[in-house]
Amino acid sequence: MTTTVENFVTFVGDMLPQDVINQLEEILDSDSFLVDIWNDKYDKSQDEEQIDPADQLEPGQCLICERHSRMTRHHVFPREVHARLVKKGYDQKLLNTTIPICRMCHSTVHRFFTNDQLAESYYTVELLLQDEKFHRYAKWAAAR
Repeated sequence: MTTTVENFVTFVGDMLPQDVINQLEEILDSDSFLVDIWNDKYDKSQDEEQIDPADQLEPGQCLICERHSRMTRHHVFPREVHARLVKKGYDQKLLNTTIPICRMCHSTVHRFFTNDQLAESYYTVELLLQDEKFHRYAKWAAAR
């Protein structure tokens, strides 16, 4: 982490009551959520490094948190599992289906679920939001 990110994490961490921090860590299943917030709001170079240029979209409304932000293209069937799914008879057009979501929600999707879980059980926004923990995350992110 750079000094600026460390300062942000320390500052916000000191401002929030510990029970709030604990709840956020539980909802987000991560103790690095403040770093994610910093990266989403302030560190655009981080976005450029992590997102395949073909998956970058213009600003819009995230289908998960409904915030207006720069969008990324989330492959509902992760590319890593395409070969296996083609052998099972999945159509290539279906496998290339994407949804526009913000960087923070995109990172959270992949932090909550494995690629196999995404391909088997969470291949639509509706299915993602049916997961209780992810739904709590989406409500929290929408309130930001």
